[in-house]
Amino acid sequence: AFAADSLGLKPMLKFTDGEVRDFAIARSRDEGLKKLGDLIYKEADPDYPITVFHGGEKELGESFKNRLQTILPDHKFELRQVGPVIGVYAGPGSIGYAFTTKENLK
Repeated sequence: AFAADSLGLKPMLKFTDGEVRDFAIARSRDEGLKKLGDLIYKEADPDYPITVFHGGEKELGESFKNRLQTILPDHKFELRQVGPVIGVYAGPGSIGYAFTTKENLK
């Protein structure tokens, strides 16, 4: 964590089946948001809403939600603040989302 912070790296975590796993590292917030957007584009089912979470920075969450809406116009979005359990992992200034995958519906 210290090395990542000092190098300005942003760890990207994935909560799947009750487990927390890292799935990527971004060198900047913009790079991280692009990776998140790419993942949603590939995996999210447009019949179910995507929830964007923010760690206390509502403007950042709103900005990410608006960015996703431009590249995923067929999806519905909602914005929420992250709860205390995930907040322990994510921390202030974090951004994330939750969605239903196309794969889970088969």
